[in-house]
Parts: sequence; structure tokens; C-alpha cells
Amino acid sequence: MTPLLSLVLLILFAYLGALFYKKVNFHAKWIQGLTYTGSLYLILGYVIGPEALNVITPDISNKLEVIYALTLGWVGFLIGLQTNIKSLKRFQLKYYLYSGTIFFVTLFLLQFFLVVIFFILNIRISHLELLILSTAGAVTSPTMIAVFLKGKKISGLLTYLLRFIPAFDNILGVILLGFIMAISGNVIFLEKYNIGFFIIIIEIIIALLSAWLYTRLIKKIKTDQEKLLYIFGFIFLNIGIAIYLHQSVLFSTFIFGFGLANFDKGKKVLYLMIQNLEKHLYILLMIFAGVNLTLNFSYLLFLIIFLVFHIIAKYIGGLSGNRLFERYLHTKDEIGLGNLAMGGLSLAIILDYHLKDTMEMSHILLFVAVISIILNDIISYNLLERYFNNTTEEE
Repeated sequence: MTPLLSLVLLILFAYLGALFYKKVNFHAKWIQGLTYTGSLYLILGYVIGPEALNVITPDISNKLEVIYALTLGWVGFLIGLQTNIKSLKRFQLKYYLYSGTIFFVTLFLLQFFLVVIFFILNIRISHLELLILSTAGAVTSPTMIAVFLKGKKISGLLTYLLRFIPAFDNILGVILLGFIMAISGNVIFLEKYNIGFFIIIIEIIIALLSAWLYTRLIKKIKTDQEKLLYIFGFIFLNIGIAIYLHQSVLFSTFIFGFGLANFDKGKKVLYLMIQNLEKHLYILLMIFAGVNLTLNFSYLLFLIIFLVFHIIAKYIGGLSGNRLFERYLHTKDEIGLGNLAMGGLSLAIILDYHLKDTMEMSHILLFVAVISIILNDIISYNLLERYFNNTTEEE
């Protein structure tokens, strides 16, 4: 199969998957989590990939890395496009402090647990790779929350918080990833140019300049199709710069999207124009992850360690937020466990790293992320339901 035919096949799967997403209405709780959060497309990607049917061979997969990078870039761009400073100011400080506490406590605890356990077991893995895995584990899936609340007559502050937590920690995750990749990228890039952390400053400046330039150019553009082509062009530009500088594709395009959200007065029209592509591209991302997935029983120890300590870290993260802000938000300790689901951004974080490092440890991280997403989708749904049932009974 040629790369072009493989690309057509993947796009077809993404399109059919988006239609399936709209039409499907499973009643089984465990299958709802798998379907709506995209886990089934991870499985599909694995089936057609080199590890199973080999429809997408390793050589073809490598040649499709440009599309793979564009998909990653689009994820970062969409998160940035929704990060408008004026909109952020409407939320009270306590919501940011609460969500930030859960995110950073989860992140630091998960990193600490993984470092200690791997040291005890004498497993060699860099602190940087563990930090990337911890960042992926600290973010929450907004889709999983939406799936749970869909069709349920639940209202009030708790549902508002459940929607706010993943929206904010996704932003924190992308920003943190940008600085993590700045550390790892500079190790490579400094072999040629001794400019240190100025690299990430250069990346931010270029992304913001791209956004500013776009707002100037669209004044002469009349059709939405042309605007969309310019957006793709600038996204490709920022992706190329990020890859050349060994930086995060997600972070670079996030800054570009952030720039548009704050420079362009017509951002609402812009978002409505492109949001129809969002589901298709997320599905494509899931399929790409499945294609690149390597199943190896020797990786199971990594998976078990991550799953156990991810649950512990999430619970303590939620507990910490509640202890600090309980009097203001009236939340329960179990809310941390209710946000176990990792989702598309967690996968994108690992894939961003995988794009730059294809060594065995990168495959291990991808394996851990993919299996954890599938399992956590099922667990999170059931824990959320139990959490709300208990809350309703108490009321």
C-alpha cells in the first residue's frame, strides 16, 4: 500500500468514526467510555498497524509523520484558540487555585512515586521521560466528563467544577510540556548553537508574530476557505520551526492559537468555522497512536506501576484541593478519582515526545499511555457515577 492510499484510508476511518460517534448510543457504561473518548480508534489503529494486519507498514507510518505532526499541531491550536484572556478573567480566582492545586499535586506526587519506585526496582528511565509521563497523567479528559453528564439531570457547582478542571489543566499541561521539551530539546540543539533557554522565547515570539500577521492578512481575504488555508499554512510553519528547534509541536501551535484568540476580533466566527474538523482530527490522532503502538509483555510492569500510583496521586490531588477550598466550593474528597480519565491530550503529550524520540523508552511511554487511557475511561465513568449517587443521597 502506498503512503497516499494509506492516508486516504486513515482519513476515511476518521470520517466514518466521527459519524459513528454522532450516531452511537450504547447503554452499557463501560462501552460508553471507550466509544466517546476514542479508545476504540486506538484499537482500530493497532489492528491496521505493523503489529497486527500490517496494512500501515512501518515505512509508510514514517512517511506519514507530516500528517501526524499536523494532527498534533491542530490539537495545540484548538486549545490555544479557546484561551482568551478576557474570557479567563470572568472566572473567580478560587476556581483556578482549586484546579491548579489538583493538577500540580497530582503531577508532583506521580513524579515522586515513579522516581522512587523505578529507583528501587533499578529500572533506568530519565527524570525527563518520567516528567512527561506525569504531565500526561495529571491532565483530565473533558470528553469523559461530558459523556458522563450527557443525559443526566445533574446541575449546580459540582458539574461546573467538573467541566472547569479539565479545561484549565489541559492548558497547564500544554504549557508545562513546552518547558519540559525546551529542556530536552536544548540538550540536542545546544550541540550546534549555544543559546540556552532563549530557544523557547524564540518559539513563542515566532508563534505570536504568526498570529499577528494572520490578523493583518485576513483583512484582504474574503472567503472562509482562504482563511482556513492561511491557518493551515501558519500551523505548518510553527510545526516546522518546533521540530527544527527540537521543541513541542503542541506548545508552539498552542501559542499561535492563543495569539489568534487575543488578536483576532473575529475569533468566534473562526472557531465555528474550524470546530467541525476537531472530532475528525482527534480520531486521526487516536488511529496514529494505535498504529505506532507496540504491545510487549515486558512493558506490563511500567503499566501496573503507573496505573496504581496514578490513582493514588489523583485521589490525593483531589483531597488536597478539597482541604484547601472546601469552605468555598463544597466539594467531596472523591472528586479526584472522578477525574481519572486522561483522554486525547494525554495521548498527544506522549506522541509529541514520540515524534522526536523513537527509542524503546518512547514506545514504553506510548504503551503505558494508550492502555491507561482505555482502562481509566472505564474506571472513571463508574467512579463518577458512584460519586454523584453518593452526593445525591447525602442531599
